[in-house]
Amino acid sequence: MTAFNDSPDFVHEPARSVPVIADAEVVVAGCGLSGVFAALAAARCGVRVVGVDRFGALGGHLGPGGVLAAGLLEWGPRRTVGAEFPALEQEVFDRVNAGGGAAYPVSGPHNGAGAGGHGKTGACGPDLDGENYPKQSAMFSHVVQIMLEEAGALILPSVYAGDPILEDGIVRGVFVETKSGRVAVRSEVVVDGTGDADLAFRAGAPTISGVAPRSEWSAVVTQQRLNAYYRIWNECGLFFVVGGVDWNVWESYASTPYALTDDEIAWEVEIVGRTDGRIPRKLIPALKKAHERGEYTPRVQVSERVYIYGGVLKHGGHRFRHLGSGLVSSNMQAFGEVDTGDALLVAVLEREIRSQIFKTVEFLRSSVPAFRDAYLFSIAPYMGSRGGRCIEAEYTLTVEDMLRGAKFPDVIYQNRHEVERSRQTGGAAPTEPYDVPYRITLPRGIDGLLVTGTGAGFIRRGHDPSSMRAKCSMMLLGHAVGTAAALAADARIAPRRLDRSVLQRALLADGFTLGDERRPAEPGICRREGESASADEKRETSAKDARETED
Repeated sequence: MTAFNDSPDFVHEPARSVPVIADAEVVVAGCGLSGVFAALAAARCGVRVVGVDRFGALGGHLGPGGVLAAGLLEWGPRRTVGAEFPALEQEVFDRVNAGGGAAYPVSGPHNGAGAGGHGKTGACGPDLDGENYPKQSAMFSHVVQIMLEEAGALILPSVYAGDPILEDGIVRGVFVETKSGRVAVRSEVVVDGTGDADLAFRAGAPTISGVAPRSEWSAVVTQQRLNAYYRIWNECGLFFVVGGVDWNVWESYASTPYALTDDEIAWEVEIVGRTDGRIPRKLIPALKKAHERGEYTPRVQVSERVYIYGGVLKHGGHRFRHLGSGLVSSNMQAFGEVDTGDALLVAVLEREIRSQIFKTVEFLRSSVPAFRDAYLFSIAPYMGSRGGRCIEAEYTLTVEDMLRGAKFPDVIYQNRHEVERSRQTGGAAPTEPYDVPYRITLPRGIDGLLVTGTGAGFIRRGHDPSSMRAKCSMMLLGHAVGTAAALAADARIAPRRLDRSVLQRALLADGFTLGDERRPAEPGICRREGESASADEKRETSAKDARETED
């Protein structure tokens, strides 16, 4: 498979004048989960914001993209960021709840305990304890759209953010591809919320597409993802909903004890790659026969190191969720060396995963009584990805930082997701939360640009370690980035020149916490006892001391 940009042939594009359709102080390219909170935060700071998104509905993973497990939030904020939500995030969820979305967290204290051990509390309506993603997602998209309009932001849906507008290594806006042709949006600061750091990549910033596994990560990275056979490891997939399923009949079928023959066990190991009970035992003979007849296989090898597997073939757990009214949800995933920055590979996977979803539903219709009247109700409009390309940032957060609970003076919030997961599962590490530094949003060598979401500078190998990409973390990262973009734009300075203490004070005012052991102090809010002050801080402190002496 040859990537698009590996073609030996080229067409020279002539220079052209592009009409400017808007001048903004902050442009947010990609209004997915993190990007939409960046746009909201920036707009509420009072700057002119333009948001660009390729879909008609905002919110990405919590909007049209699909959530595999539970509802909008599987882990509450206290179990991910160690505190209640700031007012902005809480307002979003209160308004989703008020609209009938029944989404966690509800208003008021929530201590991180609750249904399923996932940090959910409170009354969430009658529908399956608030875990009905399809019901919640449309309301989430609607609520954030209304809130952006109320804050004065201009949102451009169903258009593509193309190349950044570059002037001497500084991003000055974004070219936008529309049905009417290419247009330009100029701005003081651009936020890259594309999820794969697309704008930063096109601007020439160094990026990281994947990392080799390290044995010392075994405390937080599963053995499957530590397999050195895969140069990089990523997981992506498409969420889908099937209607017309008799859940009670399926539960009975899937729970029926069934003793597999040696031949059936050998087939499952060879074709599926494991025999751990994830597929209902009674379904294995039917799968084996369909595979041998060439009608259906549960695992599709797309290339030597990329394969597709998933769907409703796992009983219970995350693969198969009952939504009520005959609806069930699941997802179909691709695993292995999936580089989501490779446009041709992404196109192939989109086609093959969608095809496998249809084939899976047809197989179940013909093989399982509970699916006799089943039909494919919906498929998400784009693939969600757990890994993917990220920037090589001013500071790139590492797995080791997470394991040791690293602390940074430019902290914007703390992440304790893996600490809570470790406590819940009895794992050995990590034991304390780590700081998320502002510098992970700053691409090396490029000014005028901040990166939020999964394109920010943090090392991951697919799903694990998952703590940065947890939903609550992505919301707060977007909020912090939007605030930083607004402050930088208002001061007419590059984001990397923004005084971290100014940003930290703004975040504290918004309801962020920067660590229980730290208190606001002048001039550096988060400098710890014994930590060296920068030259600028020393000069400012000396000047302050001199003024106090004169007084």
